[in-house]
Amino acid sequence: MPRKTSRARSGRSVAAGVLWDSPKLGSRATQVSREKARRRADSDAPAPPVVPTEPAPSPPLCAPPVPINPVTHPIARCRWCGNQFYRVHALPPQWLCLTPACADRQVQAAIPRLVSAALAELEPPGQSPWLFLPLPLNIDLAESPYKRTLLAGSAGSSKSYGARWMAYRECLARPGLRVLLLRRTFPELEKNHTDFMAAEALALQRYGHGSVKYFGGYYKSMTFGNNAKIITGHCQHDTDVVKLLGSDFDLILIDEAVNFTEKALAEIPPRDRGSPTARALGATDGKTWLLSNPGGIGMLMLSDFYITKTPDRKEYPTYDPAIYGYIHGAIRDSPYLAPDYVKKNLSGLSAARFKQLADGDWTVFQGQFLEFDPTVHVKTLMGVA
Repeated sequence: MPRKTSRARSGRSVAAGVLWDSPKLGSRATQVSREKARRRADSDAPAPPVVPTEPAPSPPLCAPPVPINPVTHPIARCRWCGNQFYRVHALPPQWLCLTPACADRQVQAAIPRLVSAALAELEPPGQSPWLFLPLPLNIDLAESPYKRTLLAGSAGSSKSYGARWMAYRECLARPGLRVLLLRRTFPELEKNHTDFMAAEALALQRYGHGSVKYFGGYYKSMTFGNNAKIITGHCQHDTDVVKLLGSDFDLILIDEAVNFTEKALAEIPPRDRGSPTARALGATDGKTWLLSNPGGIGMLMLSDFYITKTPDRKEYPTYDPAIYGYIHGAIRDSPYLAPDYVKKNLSGLSAARFKQLADGDWTVFQGQFLEFDPTVHVKTLMGVA
């Protein structure tokens, strides 16, 4: 007959084929005594040394001195003063206005690259101190006095990229902010924005801007450590508009707005009433930024509302021109374009499309029989009011 082994004597248990050592805890009084002794020992032990953390460096508030022989852009000009842009860094190449006052405004609106001394040693030489250095055009959009602003004009004037990063800047500065970023279709949203947002979120977090996370999937969004959030979406058809009317936002960014339907352009901007999360922290109202080139199904709507401010008053009887503004973006606003950009990229277009994309002209249309030029075809008659 096999010998029985006591569980208590062996100190080992077998259950479900798993073998483990059973702890010998003793009586309840013994356990309590041991716990008290451990706590006394912990209280008598010296506190671990406090390791000082390196303070985050302060962002630069002034532009660096202009070098003796600056590399300037032959075409681009500052929209504030008309001076040239000069290149300040090679990784990545960034541009400042040669006028110190304008350059300081650019730097003060930038998103800095905050690195500790230890991390700075790992950075490649010539690294820029800014993750994003805005151009004057981008700052004009962010500082627009209008509730709803159309930034439109020539193709390639850094509208979409600059506005997205200015939206990041708004989120970093304003807790609880809610931003809605739209393109007409989902593929356009991916190619122009969300394909870059994951890497940009990592860069913001790596370089001292708190917890910034990008969430992929169908509903793509970016969250910030101060509870600010960017929500992305698309609105291709009139039936899609209703999906965007259930929330209020602090900033609505409609990219390539000329491709949206008239219903979308009329009904989405009024959702810029300010989000509950931002209002709880003192925000009072929201804004809408529309970015666009001329030429598309929404061209007449945008021109009537934002440029000429002459919509049909029977159809839009409550239109208030005071809240709608227009900023013209030109090719010369962006030093990131090659000097031969127009020749290489726009030379094969029709005459009307060339004027739309190269000049940002909102008075010409594809297939237009008679070309209208207000400087030629409009005359002031003497004595006629």
